[in-house]
Amino acid sequence: MTENKSFKESHPLDDFISDKELSNTTIQKEKLTIEQQKQVDTISKQINPLDNEGLLAFGSDLQKQMSQFSHQMLDEVQSKDVGPIGDTLSDLMSKLKSVNPNELNTDKPSMLKRIFSRAKSSINEIFSRMQSVSAQVDRITIQLQKHQTHLTRDIELLDTLYDKNKQYFDDLSLHIIAAQQKKLQLENEKLPQLQQQAQQSTNQMDIQQVADMQQFIDRLDKRIYDLQLSRQIALQTAPQIRMIQNVNQALAEKIQSSILTSIPLWKKSNGHCAYINETA
Repeated sequence: MTENKSFKESHPLDDFISDKELSNTTIQKEKLTIEQQKQVDTISKQINPLDNEGLLAFGSDLQKQMSQFSHQMLDEVQSKDVGPIGDTLSDLMSKLKSVNPNELNTDKPSMLKRIFSRAKSSINEIFSRMQSVSAQVDRITIQLQKHQTHLTRDIELLDTLYDKNKQYFDDLSLHIIAAQQKKLQLENEKLPQLQQQAQQSTNQMDIQQVADMQQFIDRLDKRIYDLQLSRQIALQTAPQIRMIQNVNQALAEKIQSSILTSIPLWKKSNGHCAYINETA
């Protein structure tokens, strides 16, 4: 299998798959359910010995779908810029801090300040600024609610993409095991039969059949390897989807906390201080 070894060495994704995984047929088969084993047996029958064209087509539809799915994932990531959401949250915090209710305190130092610093005019300015900031906060709240709606939709979409990716992973795994099963069958049954027939015959065509079968097994091994690479892509995509989801979820939670906690507390604090000063 020297030819196959050089193929793997030249492949750009070789580092992602260990030699142990490539030959781990028995362990994988032991994990199959009865229904999965039936599926594997059915898929394995799609591989006809010496049908090189059919071998090229084996699992190719799944690989094409996986490729299209990868492009969809890339488009999804590139089209979602969470920067503006962070900017909106920062803008909100800045607005909330721009008005300090403590400026309206009626304790003794504040009374002295009123006497010596034209306090009435100063308080009116603070009230005016408070009303202006409150209006800005209301506008920001509307923006945040829209962001939260979009984030929630994106999280649901990513859940769908995650399930779709898992299905690709499972389907590719079944095709890989089916191909490995067929390979073992050819190596342990068909090839020895042809070799024995060639040894007992003087017909050169019998010898050629042995060579053809060996080459087909080598090509089957390469096909298995390609399918394993596609499966590895699916395996790597899963945590990427979850990472994007976690970022979106964290932002959605920050938005909810701001809308339901920070803003109401800020308005209550300002309203309380304003009431005290009006009745003082």
